[in-house]
Amino acid sequence: MKTKLYQLIYRVQLLLALLTLAAFYAPSVSPNDFWPAAFLSLLIPVLLVAHIGFVLWWLLHSRYYLLVSLAFLVAGWGHLQRIAGWGFPTEPTAQEASISVMSFNVHGLRHTSDNSNVPVDEIVGSAAARNCDVLCLQEFPRSGNRMEQLSARLAESTRLRHHYSDPNGNFALFSAFPISNPQTQYFPNRSNGYQQADLRIGDRNIRVINAHLQTNAVTRIADKIASEGDFKEKQTWLDIRGVMGRFRRSARQRALQSEEIARLIAGSPHPVLLCGDFNDTPYSYTYHTLANGLRDAFAAKGRGLGITYAGRIPALRIDYILADPQFRIHDHRIEKKSFSDHRAVWSRLGL
Repeated sequence: MKTKLYQLIYRVQLLLALLTLAAFYAPSVSPNDFWPAAFLSLLIPVLLVAHIGFVLWWLLHSRYYLLVSLAFLVAGWGHLQRIAGWGFPTEPTAQEASISVMSFNVHGLRHTSDNSNVPVDEIVGSAAARNCDVLCLQEFPRSGNRMEQLSARLAESTRLRHHYSDPNGNFALFSAFPISNPQTQYFPNRSNGYQQADLRIGDRNIRVINAHLQTNAVTRIADKIASEGDFKEKQTWLDIRGVMGRFRRSARQRALQSEEIARLIAGSPHPVLLCGDFNDTPYSYTYHTLANGLRDAFAAKGRGLGITYAGRIPALRIDYILADPQFRIHDHRIEKKSFSDHRAVWSRLGL
């Protein structure tokens, strides 16, 4: 009886192994070429957890079949580092120009709980606590005088005395260093796009890119499914189909957007620091395209689970700081408290 059970479990393990191989390959496939790859890549953390389960099962039963799943865990080590971090902070050397960088999707400076206004001092306090040299904001309010208020308060309370913002957009970049060659580019929907600007640090320049890519626009439907969904009802399945359709369309748009930014990075004459809300996971085509040639600050020095999205969809890391290899990553943190549906991410880098 035990032998038959072992054979059945081993066959399931082999099927899982084949699915894992496909999932590992999926991030290198554009959703515009084969859209199911975008869904398949989402399974990577679930598959890795399943392989951990198989290793423990076969270890308990003293069977060498555990080597199959162990091999996939070793092959997927890079994915594991992007999901959960166990890095330790280091100190910059005397020869390094150390900079403190924060990126934050501020959700229009409105509380997610009741949509009430958030005082700009909430951002000022976070930037001051981390002694920020570079602050990249996404979804900053377009109307009113919030920009003037924030820039004045940051100039008073922090080293962030330089700033750049397109008055018609929702990006804001603040810097302790002089800013040159600033540009803003929007994608057709005008809600997403990127800023780029050069910062003069000592005797050299770096290029900062502040990006906000296409949202999945599924939060409202996902909340409805989570709170009211009944899998016996036809409407629930229609809602799930709607979520999948929106995700497919937005994944295709993000693929094109990430390719445009990747070309920008490749053509930069200066080391690039890419910050922002990618609206995609670290095992997606978007991430695979943007992180090519850059280092992920969380994967290098993050600790704990890499969760930056505070909405109803759980366990998502969609906010990033990616740095040129010329930067040395010393520390990375995800801020736990947030009025936004995103959490701020912070890194200390040496150049």
